[in-house]
Amino acid sequence: MPRKTVLLFTLLTLVACLLSYQLGSAPSVLAKSHVTAQDAAANVPPPLPAPPAEWVVFDYASGTAATTTKAGAAGVQHVADCISFSGVVTGNSPSALTATVELLDGSTIIMRWDPGLPTRAAGNAQVNMCGLNVVGTVGNSMTLEFTSGTSGNSLTLENVNLVGHDAT
Repeated sequence: MPRKTVLLFTLLTLVACLLSYQLGSAPSVLAKSHVTAQDAAANVPPPLPAPPAEWVVFDYASGTAATTTKAGAAGVQHVADCISFSGVVTGNSPSALTATVELLDGSTIIMRWDPGLPTRAAGNAQVNMCGLNVVGTVGNSMTLEFTSGTSGNSLTLENVNLVGHDAT
């Protein structure tokens, strides 16, 4: 671009800025004095509500199916927040087992897992899940249990943990 064009463009831009400022189209800045107590109170967020009271039920079983239940109550809805379960095949069993773990709302299955239970030499199967927010039916119990694959097997160690809160 020639030098004259650049100078002309710069001059026109400065003139446009000066005219817009004099005509009042430029933004104006408003300064406030100190913040009043009323203004400060309006900017404070409301306090958080208290978290619901949590309950924990658990079971440990050797040779039988581990199962734990939060009993139902009239007008109360159980909410499962966290579950965890683990299991292992003990003794001299040469092979692993496939088990089934279910979360029940009353007698209705609402979640199901089919973990493989390794032999003791291989370690144990462990599942931990939080943040579920699984809501049960009003008045129903909530159960977490090993159901198939381990029942009656004297060579298993299992545990189940159910953490939740109640909604009314």
